[in-house]
Amino acid sequence: MREKLLILGSIFVLSLLFVSQFFSSAGPAAAYEKAQLTPDPTATAVISPTVTITPTVTITPTVTATPSPTSSITTTLFVPIVLNEFSTIPELPDPLPVPVLFTNTTQVDFDSAAADLEQEGLVLGYNKVGFHTGSGGNRDGISDYFKQVDAAGVPIFIKSVDDAGPIFEVQELGKVSGVEHIMVYRKHGGGFELPNYDNDPIDEARIHYERHVSAWPPELDYTKVWMETINEPDKNRSEWLAIYSLEVAKLAVEDGRKVAAFSWSAGEPEVEHWESDAMLDYFRFAAQHPENVAVALHEYSFVNDSISRSYPYLVGRFQFLYELLDNKGIDRPTTLITEWGWAATSIPDVENSMEDIEWVNSLYNAHPEILGAGLWYLGGNFEDIANKAQKLIVPVGDYSVKTYWGITPGKGKIDPSLFFDPSNPTRSLNP
Repeated sequence: MREKLLILGSIFVLSLLFVSQFFSSAGPAAAYEKAQLTPDPTATAVISPTVTITPTVTITPTVTATPSPTSSITTTLFVPIVLNEFSTIPELPDPLPVPVLFTNTTQVDFDSAAADLEQEGLVLGYNKVGFHTGSGGNRDGISDYFKQVDAAGVPIFIKSVDDAGPIFEVQELGKVSGVEHIMVYRKHGGGFELPNYDNDPIDEARIHYERHVSAWPPELDYTKVWMETINEPDKNRSEWLAIYSLEVAKLAVEDGRKVAAFSWSAGEPEVEHWESDAMLDYFRFAAQHPENVAVALHEYSFVNDSISRSYPYLVGRFQFLYELLDNKGIDRPTTLITEWGWAATSIPDVENSMEDIEWVNSLYNAHPEILGAGLWYLGGNFEDIANKAQKLIVPVGDYSVKTYWGITPGKGKIDPSLFFDPSNPTRSLNP
């Protein structure tokens, strides 16, 4: 009788081991492997440490993708890691404090300022507002501005359309000083402004990219200067544009170029236009290549009396994109505000302009992904706005070398309300 009990006990133990092995091989991880998806290497999955598996597991070995409106177009998908209902996106900490503004009556020693801020757990931020220029117009004094700001060690933001001259000046100064200036070039006119929406987006990306590359000014270092290939496209074609832009970005990375996508009009696009799978694929790729792939945006108030008019739906609209990507677990992209200002043909007087520049610097410095903004406009046409904007060259130069920000490092939740009132920036005056 005792021998029979031992035999039955052995059989029972072996049965338990077999069942345990069966269910452990048929869990969520095995289902994921059978789906044969390629995970996004930039995504992060946080799995609850306590997982209870019900002994009945049903596995569907075939994954069928629902065709998108552009299902006839093939593209590489970057699939985020979402293994099961226990996976979560890491929650960001509370919003970080508004950057602290410091102003001097003389030029700042930025190396000393950076060391002092480090003692307080802060990092140094510079004036991020530069200029947008182009052929014609009035940019008298801009060469002196370039030299002044470069000599102080402050990065310059410069955007130019068709005229490579101003960018070349900044590029050559940076070669000597070692300052990493932010330079953006765009070719204007027929065949360059917008892609052909009637073409397949991948085919058109290759055509349009080569058109811009062939017209690139040879004096500009394409490994240092950002290229825009489109300007203010149709937001209702956002999915087509996302597929087009991803292909352009892949070509640029392969060539060692820097490219910025979209360049939407101010107030565009809508949040839902950022949400398609194709658009998220672009931002996953941008997260993998932050030195070469960026998003370009335009931010205007459309009135002279306040840059914060309709904030954050006009100036500050980038925060909706960042919040969406945070919720998807995708890193915020390198961002260029390639047009920034008040109205198409006018700006406020110098004093009010500088107040608005101060406010928007607190906003942009809170987001290190934003490299800078190009103040509209020193180029030709658009009535006499160039003569008005030219009056800001000297004040912006002085402001750039006498002002800095103390920024709390890291990344917190998006909270547009922190920057709502431009008349009350956090301010500290140093003698």
